Amino acid sequence: MSIIIAILIFGVIVLIHEFGHFIVARWSKIDVLEFSIGMGPSIYTYHGKKTDYSIKLFPIGGSCRMAGEDSGEETEIKEGTFNSRPVWYRLAVIFAGPLFNFILSFILALFIVSVAGVDKPVISEVKEGYPAYNAGVMSGDVIKSIDKKDLYRELMLYLYMNPEKTIDLKVERDVNGTKEIKEFSITPKYDEENARYMIGIVSADREKVSNPLSVITYSIYEIKYNIDSIDFNDGRKKYEKICFRDNGHISLAGADEVSFEIADYLKKNYPILLNTKNYNKYEKLDRSPEYYFYSENIENDNIFKIFNLKLELEKGVIINALKIYKKSNDSFDLFFEIDENKSSDKIYQIALDKNEININLDNIQLNFITIKDDKNEYPKYYIRQIKNKKYIYKKNIKIPENSKYFF
Repeated sequence: MSIIIAILIFGVIVLIHEFGHFIVARWSKIDVLEFSIGMGPSIYTYHGKKTDYSIKLFPIGGSCRMAGEDSGEETEIKEGTFNSRPVWYRLAVIFAGPLFNFILSFILALFIVSVAGVDKPVISEVKEGYPAYNAGVMSGDVIKSIDKKDLYRELMLYLYMNPEKTIDLKVERDVNGTKEIKEFSITPKYDEENARYMIGIVSADREKVSNPLSVITYSIYEIKYNIDSIDFNDGRKKYEKICFRDNGHISLAGADEVSFEIADYLKKNYPILLNTKNYNKYEKLDRSPEYYFYSENIENDNIFKIFNLKLELEKGVIINALKIYKKSNDSFDLFFEIDENKSSDKIYQIALDKNEININLDNIQLNFITIKDDKNEYPKYYIRQIKNKKYIYKKNIKIPENSKYFF
């Protein structure tokens, strides 16, 4: 179901994009030969004066086919073709697609802000004994400036990414009906219970906004936040598309390849988050497996171990190392490093064949079998690519205490 929903959402985005091209092309007096909803063969077509309007078999996006834009058409420039119009009109047609996508995102942001409210940077509580309390920050203060953040989650992300940095905090305070600006210099302190640096402020709940101007303003903030956070490979950005767990610890989210690109970026730019040399005081921190693959100091770690292992799982699948991540004494994640020089280049096809593999790895019983049902097919090998290496991944494995791989 989630795949169908994702396809439909993608289809709507593409359709709106093509509709932008269509509207501006008509305005620019460029002949639109066909505007279609969906892809594939047509199931219904209405023949207009100059344009065919089609509904196609697969409800995925749409298309806007303009006269003269295909390289296979005649090179002679005729009236009504794309190339017959001045360059500014052509640029307008090209730009209209992404412009309409932006308009769509703005409309959706307006809806979200109107219905769900916004997380304004308003302080609802200042915890006694923390740096913000000691500096004189008060409940009800409205944060006006910490590196120009407009939303509370932007503020929290900034504080999380700069855990030991002294921050210059500017707030607006209501003093007997008069708005006054107060400025503070605050250094976060490490909190043992929460296992992270904190200044000791808590936000108010999401607040409904009824003023139309405020709705528009915060809709723009929402778009700005998402545009900034998506572009995680741009070294000029200071915060990335990162999800947070309930305990506030960092979670590298998304597909594996994307997650590890983010991890690599964080390792280079924010070593406090991903370098074990800085983690000696973070005993309670929940470290993910990704963290260890990018760490440089795991020799004495009791959560992640690397073992030399020469193993032929089956013909074409050669293992040269085993990396184990410990969740608890009863649950371990195993990463079998594939020797790509000696293994078959058809490793993904092998992962889906019917050949069942059972091995005893020093008292660890492991079974690899492809499972198929009416709807899905589950490969016997779940292969993950991490730092340009491929691993066969087995999660939640119980390792007996009498095994040399137990720790």
